[in-house]
Order: sequence, then C-alpha cells, then structure tokens
Amino acid sequence: MNKLDLQRAVSEAAQHIGTPTKAFAELITEMVEPQHVTFDVFRQFLPVRTLNKGDTLSRKARRGRYKGRTMVPGAQHLTDATYFQSQFTYTMQQLIAGTHLNLLEVRGGELGTLEEIKSAVRSDLIDDAVSKIFNLMTTVWTASNTPAHYIDASSTGLTQTSLDVGLETVLESVGSAKAIIGTRKALLPLYKFSGFVDVLLANGTTRQALPLNEVLLEYWSTGKVSSYVGVPIIDIPQISANTLPTLSRKLIRDDIVLIVGEDAGQIIQYAEFEEQEHIDTSKQPADYQYHTWNSWGVLVDRPEGVVVIKTAP
Repeated sequence: MNKLDLQRAVSEAAQHIGTPTKAFAELITEMVEPQHVTFDVFRQFLPVRTLNKGDTLSRKARRGRYKGRTMVPGAQHLTDATYFQSQFTYTMQQLIAGTHLNLLEVRGGELGTLEEIKSAVRSDLIDDAVSKIFNLMTTVWTASNTPAHYIDASSTGLTQTSLDVGLETVLESVGSAKAIIGTRKALLPLYKFSGFVDVLLANGTTRQALPLNEVLLEYWSTGKVSSYVGVPIIDIPQISANTLPTLSRKLIRDDIVLIVGEDAGQIIQYAEFEEQEHIDTSKQPADYQYHTWNSWGVLVDRPEGVVVIKTAP
C-alpha cells in the first residue's frame, strides 16, 4: 500500500467509526509541545556531515615530523621513517521511534492531524539523538585516562580557575577554542563570574575584582553571556523525557561543561528518515501505527581538543 492509499484508507475508516463526535461531551485540548533541540547546537563548534547510505566515513591521521639535522658534507646522513599517529573515538547508532492511535482518535482530531503527529515523532527522535551525542562527548575523557583533559570540580562547581585551566589545556593542545558548552544549570556560575576581572592594584599586594560593564549589562538584559575571554558560550536547552513515571527526567547531562577546540571531530547525520505506517485491523476500532528511524553518530578524532569539566557529584 502506497502513502496515498494509506491516507485514503485512514480517512474512509475514520468516517465510519461509531457514534458521531457531536454525541460526546466536547473537551477542547490545547497541545503543548515539549521543548526541542536540533543539530544546529553542534554546528556552532563541530562540523555536521550529512551522509547517504553507503557513504564512507573518514577520520584523520596525523603525520609525524621529520627531524632536521646538521649537514656534514661528504657524510652519509640519517633518514627517518614516515609514521602516522591516529587517536579517535566514535559511535554510530540507529534510533527508532513510533506511535499508535486508534481511528476514533484520528477522527476526533484531539491529538492533531496525522502529519502533525508524524512531525512530533521525528522531532522527539532528533531530541534523543542530540542528547545521546552530547552525553557521549562528555565521556571522551575521564579521570582515569587523562587528568590533564578531565577536571573534577564536583566539590566546588564550575569556578573561574577550573575553566581557565581547561581553556589553557585546549589552547596548548590544538591552538584555539571553538566553544564552551553546557546546560544553563552547569554554566550558571560562569555567567556570574565572567562579569568581573581580578586585577593586582598598584601597591603590589591588593587584588580587586573590577566589573566588565558590557558583560554585566548583557547578563542582566538577557540572563546569559555570549562569550568568555573571546570564546563563544553555547547554552544547550535542557529537555525532559515527559514520560511516566518520571516526567521531569532530564535527557541532557547538567553536571558537565565541555570545552571544544578547533577541528576536534564531526557529527554524522544521515540524510533521510525512513518510515513505516500501516493500519492494524486486529483491534476494534483499528489502530493507526507509525514508525520512523534514522542513524546518527559522533567521531572525535582529535580528542586532545576536548576538555571535560565535571561540575557536580
């Protein structure tokens, strides 16, 4: 059955189900959509590659340097073997989401049109993909595999000292920092201390925090700060599961701040959603069922360009 035949079948079945809608007590439902995030979050600090099925995923290998030696005329000089260094972490995952509703609900329209329902399923699937990718990036480094790129500030929360150390680690490793990333809860201390700079007064002993008026004005006007020492700050909106039994369960970690440097990796997104829809007539009234799926992934092939700061226990 093609898409047009399916839509026609759903419409015809819905027209002949049970008692007309006007016989029921009318309850008007205003649908409130949950907050959504998109891959635009990642585009600010990592390239997002769109692939088609069968495309090749590439990663970087870095050539070692050839050593320069003092030349001695007439001597046989040493040569160096060509070698390459490759260090990377990656994950690819296929996610699927689906829904079903009986044709009474289709006819009543309380949950929206079929196109609205399918769009909502795809949006929620993207939410899950974005949250999984961010949460995976927070595990690139741990306290056990490199203390230099993992900073444990769980006892104090994010501080200016821990952030400055992380930034210097990224700058020393890859030359530039693209972004500081986290949820609002994780970044809130940064918003507050970024409006001041600590200076040593002329007497050589007294230190004083001087206000940065532009930063303070931005924070009090918008509730956020857009950059810290020239590095963009990306505040990722928190999204909740909105499912029982814990409706407010958070999907994005709010105990981690990431500092991502230049050319640290890439996000992979496949171009097309695949979908399947059909009518299940084993129930009365029949059920309309819809599934959609796609694949996403993250490839970090320059992990030294990432610093993980843990900001809470």
